[in-house]
Amino acid sequence: TLPTLLATGSMARDARLWEVATGQVRHVLQGHRAEVTDVKFNTLGTKLATASFDATARVWDTASGSCLHVLREHDGELLSAVFGPQSERLLTVLNDSVCRLWDTDTGLACDSLRDTRMKPWR
Repeated sequence: TLPTLLATGSMARDARLWEVATGQVRHVLQGHRAEVTDVKFNTLGTKLATASFDATARVWDTASGSCLHVLREHDGELLSAVFGPQSERLLTVLNDSVCRLWDTDTGLACDSLRDTRMKPWR
């Protein structure tokens, strides 16, 4: 099936959920204090993750537009966030080659790893 929503992040510190069929904004997702660097849907399209240069990631409910979790245990700018295949985990990637794994139901950090050989990417 074709997706019904499109997500965008912006330098204006918000993300937006758009209705693909109409081109209308469904939700403006506010709360980040810096540029939103990445947006990713979970496999069902029921949650959206946003990553930001404000050192947080957020998990949003796509139906209501409400913020489910603010993931704060980061020591630097976030470049990316991606859901696992069953959507129960979220991986965040920092600018300093640190990755954190999160439980998307509780918003708690599960693990972190650092690879000093990795170069930051975007």
